[in-house]
Amino acid sequence: MLHSTISDKTRRGVSSSFCALFKGEQCLALFAIGEALLSHLIAASAAVVIAGVTYTVASKVASKLRNKSYDHYAAVIRKGDVYIGNPISYSAAVARMKSGGDVWSKSYSLAAKVARGAGNGRTPVGPERHGNGKPGYYWHFHTYNRSGGHSFY
Repeated sequence: MLHSTISDKTRRGVSSSFCALFKGEQCLALFAIGEALLSHLIAASAAVVIAGVTYTVASKVASKLRNKSYDHYAAVIRKGDVYIGNPISYSAAVARMKSGGDVWSKSYSLAAKVARGAGNGRTPVGPERHGNGKPGYYWHFHTYNRSGGHSFY
């Protein structure tokens, strides 16, 4: 059974996603594999579920996401690490950062662009990386006045 921290809404969403691609027994088998993998990631602190959205620890997915077609992703800081969620548009990334949320972009230039946009065109602060190279600390930008969230890359 799926880890108890995952809501019924999340289970239904994952289930319908799998079943939209496969039918019958294939759907059930693939859903069980996905359910087991998600449970394992959560138990290993490699994933968190927030409001029905699964975020995966950046160190596990960042290099793979750099090869995807999306440029920006929702991000959160939890348990001393950065977790990456669903892909978002540039305008959603700017709005998220302006409102205090965090964003992960697949390159230095894209992260700087988001921070510049969130700062209404002003030169962002950064890049910077705190923690003296400790795990869980990533290069990022802030808006010119450090208001809002982080723009990680």
